[in-house]
Amino acid sequence: MYFNRNLPLLLLPCTENNDFIRSLYSINKGEVYDLQLRVPSNKRIFGSSHGWLITLDEDSFEVILINPFYFGSTSKGIIRIPQFSAAAEMHKEHGNDGFNSEYFICKAVLSSDPVSCPNDFVLMVIYGEMKMLAYWKPGAESWTYIAWSLPIFLDIIYVEDRFLAVNTLGQVYSCKINDEAYPPYNLGMVSAPQFGLLGTFCRRYIVELQNKVILQVIRMLKISRMCALTSPIFTIGFFIFENKVNEDGDTVWILVTNLNDGALFLGDNHSLYVTAFHYPGCRANSIYFTDDYHDTDAMLLNPYQLTGPLDIGMYRLDDKTIERLELPLLEKYHMPPPVWILPTV
Repeated sequence: MYFNRNLPLLLLPCTENNDFIRSLYSINKGEVYDLQLRVPSNKRIFGSSHGWLITLDEDSFEVILINPFYFGSTSKGIIRIPQFSAAAEMHKEHGNDGFNSEYFICKAVLSSDPVSCPNDFVLMVIYGEMKMLAYWKPGAESWTYIAWSLPIFLDIIYVEDRFLAVNTLGQVYSCKINDEAYPPYNLGMVSAPQFGLLGTFCRRYIVELQNKVILQVIRMLKISRMCALTSPIFTIGFFIFENKVNEDGDTVWILVTNLNDGALFLGDNHSLYVTAFHYPGCRANSIYFTDDYHDTDAMLLNPYQLTGPLDIGMYRLDDKTIERLELPLLEKYHMPPPVWILPTV
């Protein structure tokens, strides 16, 4: 079976209700493909980048990269990264009651496909309650943890030769890895805050367009009742800003009211932009999103929404409405949310 490599698919639980197999949903065709992908459906995926899914081994605390499209070739489709020692130390200190391995790493992004660049890729993650940055490169025996005072990063992408990370204030930081320097990374702010500190039920994303334009997206969430631990949390809207340089040479964020022929795919995946008119059924000027709510409560107390991953759908920028994606496979309560993935076949 052939899929377009530039249009994300939604990774779902399997129709057989098997905890170790997943299926795929095509948004442009509206079909579920029960391909028996060997990816645990009872385990959270905190990264989806270049066709690879990223998760954490709850026993060894190794970071695991899985490419589900290498059918029948388990060894080729799995890469084991050295132990994420920050998680191991947290577990040792707090035990199972005060530590949730599935949410300790909030998000992960690859600089490139490990298959095409087996010795020259970087895996960058956001981790811990303070949402710090850490990275690993092939050949390294351990992770490099980036020291910073008050980061609280929410999203990361890789652009040209560096990572860009946006924090809770809307500041964007550039991080370039250089093994020959000390420290082996250069982290610095490249844009001013956007709107300042947002409320608890908000998310920020950073996305690169095809013409190297950088967007910052603010996702507005609302809790349906008063108790955050038991009540569903839903997306109610988005704001999009484009990064530009003004006449004084300062970097500013300008409100964007439409994406024209484009569409965004946001969630626990590497934030993506696609040109929608290439794919009949993919709606232009829209934002496709999945349930990716995680904060301190999620990390320590409530790993998934108790009512299931319901906050999945499409936001139409033209009329500011939301179309919820309702699939029978998502009716299983207390399960990890689906994630967008780019096919490699």
